[in-house]
Amino acid sequence: MSWRGVSWRAIAAAACALAATGCDFVFRIDHIPEQRIDADVRPEDGAGVDADQLCASPVINTALDGTVPCAPWGMKYEDFGATVTSGSSGLVIKPQNQFNSVAGCYSSNSQPFGIGGVKAHVTDLVRGAAVYTTLQVHGPDLEIKASGTGVVVFQTTNNVQLGMAVISELPMWWRIRPVGTVDVIGEISPDGESWTMLGTASPGPPAPVGVELNAGVDNGFTGGQSVFDRLVVCP
Repeated sequence: MSWRGVSWRAIAAAACALAATGCDFVFRIDHIPEQRIDADVRPEDGAGVDADQLCASPVINTALDGTVPCAPWGMKYEDFGATVTSGSSGLVIKPQNQFNSVAGCYSSNSQPFGIGGVKAHVTDLVRGAAVYTTLQVHGPDLEIKASGTGVVVFQTTNNVQLGMAVISELPMWWRIRPVGTVDVIGEISPDGESWTMLGTASPGPPAPVGVELNAGVDNGFTGGQSVFDRLVVCP
């Protein structure tokens, strides 16, 4: 089962139940004709470029399909039965139905954090009441995190929410990038060209960052796996 077959009405209802501020705070990204998105939409610089080449000179541009998971850009970790594997579908993370079952990949805080930002392509998500799939950028300590009920949140890594949306379908691009000298924004896109801004943080001037991809369980795991099939880090 994948999110392609999930009704947006069911997902939106779950999002409303989870959002402390109610449905008025949740951007609906699944109901705009001609694949347009509400909220803040901007074309990617160089729009029309293939989604596999999202910046001119990426320092990391990997399909995450190597024989050694996370290599060469990062290292893997697996806790409480969760596993990380890689193959033709990309980086596959499978937690277990156990509290704190989590696995993923992380890099040292040595990646550039330029205007192109850090981008990941997500093709599947674990499912459940309190599960998560996450792209994290360490240094500014920000993340884009999807719940198991179809809500995606931009927040700090200590769970201060900065904005959220309802996932209409997968696959989807996630991006965290600096804007100006102090701000960082979180964005999502169905195609890597038109982006919806989830929220903004002001952590200070950009500096080298660490990158992490993970998925895990707090409780209520009902199955599935999280899959990332591309990671791009642009200077």
